[in-house]
Amino acid sequence: MSLRLFSRKGPRAGAAAPLPSRQTRHKRKTIRYVMAAGLTLTAGAGLLGTFPAQAEDTPASLTTDQWSQVDAYSRANDALGVAPGASGALVRLPADRIEPVIEKDAPPSTTVKASRFTKGDITSIDGAVREALRPDHSTEYGLMSQYDVATDRVVVTTDAPSTLSEPLVREYGDKIKIESGKFAAQRGRYRDTVPFYGGLSLTREGSGRCSGGVSVMRADTAYMTTAAHCYPINPNVGVYNYTTDWEEVGKVTNRYNGIDQELLHRDVTPIRGAYFGRIWSGQSPNALDYLNIEGQLPAFLGLDNICVTGQTTYAHCGNKVTDMSPGSICWPDTQICVEGGGSFLYRPDPCANCTVKFTEGGDSGAPIYKWTRNETAKIVGLHTGVVWRSGVQYMVGVRIGPALDKMGATLNTAP
Repeated sequence: MSLRLFSRKGPRAGAAAPLPSRQTRHKRKTIRYVMAAGLTLTAGAGLLGTFPAQAEDTPASLTTDQWSQVDAYSRANDALGVAPGASGALVRLPADRIEPVIEKDAPPSTTVKASRFTKGDITSIDGAVREALRPDHSTEYGLMSQYDVATDRVVVTTDAPSTLSEPLVREYGDKIKIESGKFAAQRGRYRDTVPFYGGLSLTREGSGRCSGGVSVMRADTAYMTTAAHCYPINPNVGVYNYTTDWEEVGKVTNRYNGIDQELLHRDVTPIRGAYFGRIWSGQSPNALDYLNIEGQLPAFLGLDNICVTGQTTYAHCGNKVTDMSPGSICWPDTQICVEGGGSFLYRPDPCANCTVKFTEGGDSGAPIYKWTRNETAKIVGLHTGVVWRSGVQYMVGVRIGPALDKMGATLNTAP
């Protein structure tokens, strides 16, 4: 498949034509920035699901529709996870499943196997990993613990020394595998103004830059999301525009460490006036392209041609979900984690003549979306960082459904 960027062409236009001054204020320079204060973080993740050992193992033998059927089957049967199999998909069911496995009920090209673990077992091991590698709530090291569907064991990727990880191997034996790796949280669009769109460039009074996510409603109040590892509670956050004349986007009023998300709020009349159900979708600094948000789309293994739009790398598509992750990601140097099945991994889908592009510093918080034929966007998740495992780079997304549930919020869509 070829790499395509799906975005609405032409000037930013809604029900009414924008003022010329507003278009001028949205021009962007070509300089790229990384978050200040040396925040190239080594992060970690705890994931239930499947994780391909190499990029070439990315699901390719089934179509997106077929993977969607496999996803529906695995959810209906409370599976531990899904992985690419030798001839299609492999689904692992928990060890304590009462009903017998009836493989004939599974979608075509799907192999169903029982695990030696229950969901409780994996949750327990995940907790033990976090306690061992981050003792006394230490944030020095990052970690990623995940249930690997193909090998039926828990794989832990970390930058912690072996003195901390060896006790885990002694306790769990072949149920666990320790691997070294590195990770990066990505802190780091411009001149946006009321009503703000998702994907805009954020800064805290001229310091660290991140990306705005999506507009949400909580208790009849409008907010803009971003990553919780970007800013502490209470400070005012504004639009980064290369000058000291910044406009306030909102104050950090709510922080959800368990999903690496926080909410910005600014009092504007009418109640939805500060934020709009749109995201910037241009692929260059000066682009004025945007997409209306139509709704949300749950991530599933094999979901392809998804896009991400952040303040540093702008909008780029052609990505595929390679791993679903009901586990924990814990970033180093912070108490921020993504827990309880709230994340997924995605990366550029290998193809001939494709330009492979990954997110960079400053893209944290950015919307991850699927472009529709109606020239709208369905939100799949919110970007939070990258992880390297076995030398292969993956981007990390927070699933939109669990994030909204945790925040007690609903997604704002364009009218």
